Amino acid sequence: MPGQRVIEISRRLADTQEAEGLGIEPSASIVEVLRARYFDDQPVMLESALYPLDVGRYFLVEDLEQASMYQILREHGLAPVRAHNVIDAEGAGQREAKWLGVAEGSALLRVRRTSYGARGMILELATNRYLPNMANFTIDNAVDPAVVGGPQLSRSAAPRDSGKADNRRQGCLPASFFAGGKVPCRWRNSYRPATRSPTAAQTHCRGGPRDQA
Repeated sequence: MPGQRVIEISRRLADTQEAEGLGIEPSASIVEVLRARYFDDQPVMLESALYPLDVGRYFLVEDLEQASMYQILREHGLAPVRAHNVIDAEGAGQREAKWLGVAEGSALLRVRRTSYGARGMILELATNRYLPNMANFTIDNAVDPAVVGGPQLSRSAAPRDSGKADNRRQGCLPASFFAGGKVPCRWRNSYRPATRSPTAAQTHCRGGPRDQA
């Protein structure tokens, strides 16, 4: 069964890099939420999320052990409608080693997500660090039919686990969907057929933040 632990919720001043990423003034107040995610009591992912104070202040008065953070945002008219995700690898630091139960320097799968509201406001900067043997991502590449004037073509990479196909939804599902002990996620990226292969920027995944807890 999936589970979570809220490790820390804090209000503090943003550093220069955080302020730039959130599109706010340097040293403006932000809210940081650090959570660990589990499956059958085994660690799966460590999530660190930053919010402008106008967004994150609602989390300071809620029980995040029980409530969905995205549901809280929806209730206040701040539902994310778009997210930009970048996936890469990273060695575990001291904090990740402690909460994920691995040695420092162990390889982790990192997903950095920027979520936007309906008016283009940046609502969240999140960094999710997954144990690589507990996460599974599927990326679709598609030719834009508007460019070539023909039917859309799509190829989907086969998942490493044997979870049911209907469990693989569009958008990242870091907590609410688990299949076979892994976290299935799906993104989609498109590029023009004149490109021989996607550039680094084009392979950055773009998915909606649906179904996130």
